[in-house]
Amino acid sequence: MNYFQAFQPVAPDPILGLAPIYQKDPNPNKINLTIGVYQTDQSQITLFKSVYEAEKILLGQKLNKGYAPMDGDPAVRAEILKLTAPNNSADHFYVAHTAGSTSAIRLGGDLLKIMGIENIYIGEPTWPNHQHVFRCSGLKTFNMPYYNYQTHQIEFEQICQALEKIPPKSAALFQMACHNPTGCDPSTEQWKKIVEIVKSKNIFPIIDFAYHGFGQGLDEDIHPFQLFLDQVDEVFLCYSFAKNFGLYGERAGGFIAFDRSKKSIALVGDHSKKVIRSFYSSPPINGGRIIKTILQSAELKKMWQQELGEMRMRLKGLRELFVKALEKENFPVDFKFLLRDQGLFSLMGLNVEQVLKLRSQSGVYLLDNSRINIAALRQDNMEYVAKSIRKVF
Repeated sequence: MNYFQAFQPVAPDPILGLAPIYQKDPNPNKINLTIGVYQTDQSQITLFKSVYEAEKILLGQKLNKGYAPMDGDPAVRAEILKLTAPNNSADHFYVAHTAGSTSAIRLGGDLLKIMGIENIYIGEPTWPNHQHVFRCSGLKTFNMPYYNYQTHQIEFEQICQALEKIPPKSAALFQMACHNPTGCDPSTEQWKKIVEIVKSKNIFPIIDFAYHGFGQGLDEDIHPFQLFLDQVDEVFLCYSFAKNFGLYGERAGGFIAFDRSKKSIALVGDHSKKVIRSFYSSPPINGGRIIKTILQSAELKKMWQQELGEMRMRLKGLRELFVKALEKENFPVDFKFLLRDQGLFSLMGLNVEQVLKLRSQSGVYLLDNSRINIAALRQDNMEYVAKSIRKVF
């Protein structure tokens, strides 16, 4: 018997699946605006100077390559908590250093299942992998409103109405700062209302925090999490070091659980380690060592903060330049909404047919939902991108 016959064709990943198509495209002017990484003006992934200096220090220490504890180096875990909840007592938290934030999300999903939660509600649109990861944890995923494709703003009233209708023993996923794929975040007042409903309806909140520092700043971007900590009894947060340290391939992330009562936080940790042991056993050590070295050094931490601030400001500048380039093409729509968005991404408002034409006619690659990575734009390609988009309108 051929057991492999059970495998059925699988649709390509909506993001990573475009890479081989792009590589085969013979268009000499092709531009890839799909992959969610920060890029320099030379279309290179940034190597932070602070990361480089930290690696030089680590090289000199001649550290061994032994296994980390299942939930990571305690010093790394402590730094994760200082970054995300600096004004709170550590007694209320369990922190794990994870193999990237995807593993943190999967860990959160598995714990939700253990807790008896069957359903998770996710704003639409979202990062495509969210649904897949939670389903692999055995949860049923449901869409709820988030973004209005016509107004290019969040559908706040609809979000609130959907949260009010979520059944008992359910979870809801929230993205904190620089929403993927829209770049559109709730205001402080809107976050307050969302947290109020979550508390009143006893919804379990799980937060995906992948772009810390790319919104308003390191301190400002954690404010929504603090609102949850001030109001709800329990919450999970899943953290990524990929973007804000440039550690994509190091797979460095963090998982944080908060328990106001403190009564069950040790058990959360015990079950977390049991889950971790079953699917990656322990986190990669190099990324954690880099993060710890930077955050424990006043000089390197200041350097990192400055570098991250420069990246944030560059993204805002790219948005301004891109809107000017688009305005020169006399579109029938106003693209100033791009200036309101934050972080790497925005949705351009193109339909799938227009996106496919954009790829085939001009070699300009967006995701099917028209998500664009602003960081992949350069001053020398903006005019070409703007003209190419105009051709498919």
